[in-house]
Amino acid sequence: MFVGGGRTLVLAEPATETSWGVRVYEIAGGALRELGEIDAAVPGELGEEDPTPFAKVSLDRGRVVVRFDRDLVLGTGKEDAPVARRPVVFRQGEAGFVRVETAKKARRSR
Repeated sequence: MFVGGGRTLVLAEPATETSWGVRVYEIAGGALRELGEIDAAVPGELGEEDPTPFAKVSLDRGRVVVRFDRDLVLGTGKEDAPVARRPVVFRQGEAGFVRVETAKKARRSR
């Protein structure tokens, strides 16, 4: 759960054995509103695993940003789904969440 900027947000992983991704909700007053889904999970030996323990939620200009500090499989339950290297960032768009490409710091050689 994330509380900040006057908003309360919840990341929920609805599956039981392997992950089906994450759903993002906002609690507003007495209502629960779904903001969208992130179809990604942590790669595991027995299938995709829950990514929520590695999520950090923030707000940017009123939009929800979810950053995962682990590699993620993009497209749960799909054979040969691509793996995005950490950090993996998703931003709330008009029709749900979209992945944002992040610039990685170049390593200096000595």
